Amino acid sequence: MRALFSAFVLGHAAVHAVMWSLPFTPASEEMPFDPAHSWVLGEQRVAAAVLAALVTLAYVIAGAGWLAHASWWPATMVAASALSLLLMGLFFAPWWLVGIVLSGGLAAYGVSALS
Repeated sequence: MRALFSAFVLGHAAVHAVMWSLPFTPASEEMPFDPAHSWVLGEQRVAAAVLAALVTLAYVIAGAGWLAHASWWPATMVAASALSLLLMGLFFAPWWLVGIVLSGGLAAYGVSALS
């Protein structure tokens, strides 16, 4: 079960990496959303990619920490989820609603493990 949950967290990290790297590919012209366009900041391709890379790295570290029974994984999971929610909030599109729910759930799990 531990490996399955860790794989889920790593998968969530991979989705962040893939979705925010799409603006740099020709496929982005046909998508119904632009992951590089922030409703707050406007067109921010580099900022979106950098923040997504940080989220991805943080989730990878949190998933590995959880798998290894490290004592620091809950704080890392909360930080990764907070960054993820910030990213999806700044670059909001209705397509991110599932991701918002998943990141919120991971944040709640991390907070509950801190207690």
